Amino acid sequence: MSLRGVLALALLLAATGAERLACYGIRSFLVLELTRGEGMTPAAIATTQSVSWFGSVVAMFVGAGLVLAAGPRVTAVVGALLAALGLLLVAVGAPLLAGWALVTAGSGIFRVCPLVAAAEVLGIDETASDLHVHAPHPQRFAPAE
Repeated sequence: MSLRGVLALALLLAATGAERLACYGIRSFLVLELTRGEGMTPAAIATTQSVSWFGSVVAMFVGAGLVLAAGPRVTAVVGALLAALGLLLVAVGAPLLAGWALVTAGSGIFRVCPLVAAAEVLGIDETASDLHVHAPHPQRFAPAE
């Protein structure tokens, strides 16, 4: 594997770690804030968490569709921006659940991207003798028209 491939995989690892840190960090904060600030019962918090996880799974399917349509890089940017917007909203005092919903959606959309990007990096045959071998097009999975 070339140095570029190793660096790409290292960047994917760092991006995935940052996304997981943000998601689990706000999730921990959410439980504390809902208990102390909002006065929610443990049952209501559990329901909120369940809805959040369901939303994350739905967002992963949306992310998979976006990856097929636009490629993993564009989809990763969309997911990361949604999650960052959610964190920003929480930081400036917007309703906590609104920010959490954006973080959940962005995180779910983003979660598919590193896997597809890693498959692209690992799937390129750098030793091929064909001079026309190059990185796959980002819309290679899109249906033919």
